[in-house]
Amino acid sequence: MNGLPNLDPAAQQRDNGPHFESALLDAMPGLEVLDHGLELDGLSTDAVGVDAEGRLNLVLYADGQAESLPLEVLDTLRLARRQRHLLARHLNEPRLDPEADACVVVVAPGFDSLVSERLACLPRHQVRCFELHEMRSEKGLSTLLLPASHEQVEQHEFAISAPEDFLSALEEPMREMVSELTLRIERIDREVALASGPGGLEWRYRGTPLCRLRGEGERLVGSVIEGPSFPLNRDRDLEGFLDASLRRFLNLMDTLGELGPPELAPRPGISADS
Repeated sequence: MNGLPNLDPAAQQRDNGPHFESALLDAMPGLEVLDHGLELDGLSTDAVGVDAEGRLNLVLYADGQAESLPLEVLDTLRLARRQRHLLARHLNEPRLDPEADACVVVVAPGFDSLVSERLACLPRHQVRCFELHEMRSEKGLSTLLLPASHEQVEQHEFAISAPEDFLSALEEPMREMVSELTLRIERIDREVALASGPGGLEWRYRGTPLCRLRGEGERLVGSVIEGPSFPLNRDRDLEGFLDASLRRFLNLMDTLGELGPPELAPRPGISADS
């Protein structure tokens, strides 16, 4: 069978794997699937891939109603860390950085509310959750992966305001990084607005969340809505976050059906080359 496992025996008979994998790549720009059905020392995944930042991504096609799911995700992260060099050798992908934190991508038709609450407590840059949706018509089958509800709800934690409270809690090097990020993201478009909330910042384009920045202990983690997360420890992490934010912005413009006049186009200084 091509691609990833299917929802149920009926779906499996339809051989929906390629549709599912295409939806996965749409939901996670920059991800490249390297292998399927990998098993190692109790580690079992439906697919493994590498993202644009060189991180190992482990895809679990899961039962979102199972109370054991959060523990399964934690075990997957633990085993991936323990066997990271063996996995890198097996996958033989030069872009894969075995020292970078792995990410578990959980896909389910839906998530139980208690399971969602528990998954929301896991590190955001290491766990991504998507709900699987299918659309059928005479034109055919479309498979979509949308962020799980516990990931979407975060946008309500932020309000349009100045970021001073968040900045004041950071050490000086981190404040400088946030100041640079703020300047460069605001140069994307004059309709990009900054919102702040407990423990983080959020940038929005015409009210739609674009990307977020959170403090997790002694580090910063940037996350792009419907895209990857970036622990911002190195310059290349910062540039990767900015580039992914720009791609999200361009996708939003297409979705909103307006490319805007030339003066609203992304301005220099926001790419990895700036």
